[in-house]
Amino acid sequence: MPGGASATGGSRLLIETCFQPPFADPHSEFHTVRPDGRELRKVRRFPTLGPNDCAHRYPNWSPDGRRVAYMSGDAITVGPVGWRRVWLRDRIVTRIGMWPAWSPDGRRLAFIRREADVVNSVSVVSAAGGRVRRLVKTNDSLEWPSWSADGRHVLYSTNMVSQPGQIQMWRVSAAGGRPRPLGRGRSADMAPDGKIAFITGHAVWTMNADGSGRRRVVRHSPGSMVWRLAWSPDGSRIAYVFYPGRNGPVSRVRIVGRDRRGRRVVDLPRRIDSPLYVHWGS
Repeated sequence: MPGGASATGGSRLLIETCFQPPFADPHSEFHTVRPDGRELRKVRRFPTLGPNDCAHRYPNWSPDGRRVAYMSGDAITVGPVGWRRVWLRDRIVTRIGMWPAWSPDGRRLAFIRREADVVNSVSVVSAAGGRVRRLVKTNDSLEWPSWSADGRHVLYSTNMVSQPGQIQMWRVSAAGGRPRPLGRGRSADMAPDGKIAFITGHAVWTMNADGSGRRRVVRHSPGSMVWRLAWSPDGSRIAYVFYPGRNGPVSRVRIVGRDRRGRRVVDLPRRIDSPLYVHWGS
């Protein structure tokens, strides 16, 4: 495996953070780390693209653990997971895109594409680049695409203009077609057995692939917030970014078992004091 790649069983997390050193512009860094917080390995350190801007975001680990896709400014870029000092060697696969997500076979990326001032799409492109194929077009705000375990569907969320604050989850065929609603929530992610984990406010839930059987896994106190989540590759645990609120630390990565047991904080080194995004290797 390249340096920083996951071990057997998905024993490493991929974490994004934005460093804001005194008297210097902020910059993005990506690290991999064991779920217990040990063996932190830096895989990217990016320069700033402008004042007060960490512009390299949302790293997503490929299914084979060898590549990472991420946002680089307005583009989506792919490169090896191992340490790469010259990040410009990573390949731009599409010039406009947000929130890349690997297909289970590692051949495609689903992403959100801004097509006009008020028009967005859920789209797919080859991991090697090429023609972009649109699945869904809407004037609603779109976020967090992911794939079904069999690669036949793409999951995503909308923040509807007609229903402010009501974030809804959807499923659409990877071949295109009419989207199917999955209920209120965001950051839908599917385990290998088809169970979906998702977020509502300060809680993490699971549900069946058709949106039925919603079950709360963990709930935090009012005023806190859960952000992005990801299944472990074996589908036994869920990692997520947690913001405890105004009186606590900026953010933490937490892990919980799908059976509601084993809740704990990932004990990251002190310098990683504000993780923004987490993904789990395979």
